[in-house]
Amino acid sequence: MAKATINQQLERLEKIAADLKNEDLGLEEALKLYEEGMKLSKKCTETLEKAELKVRELTEEGEERDFDPGLDQ
Repeated sequence: MAKATINQQLERLEKIAADLKNEDLGLEEALKLYEEGMKLSKKCTETLEKAELKVRELTEEGEERDFDPGLDQ
């Protein structure tokens, strides 16, 4: 199975947030969704931080460096 893009991860986070608002959701399922959401949030943050670093490097040095978004971690 291919790794999810950051856009797919963000869409999943939005779905999780919407699902957690469901009052009929049981505690066990809510905890499972919360845990998944926290993991996705961390992955997205790491990817965005790497992208920001890349932009800074390009802006400061005017040259391109290799960039690995780390989505396969």
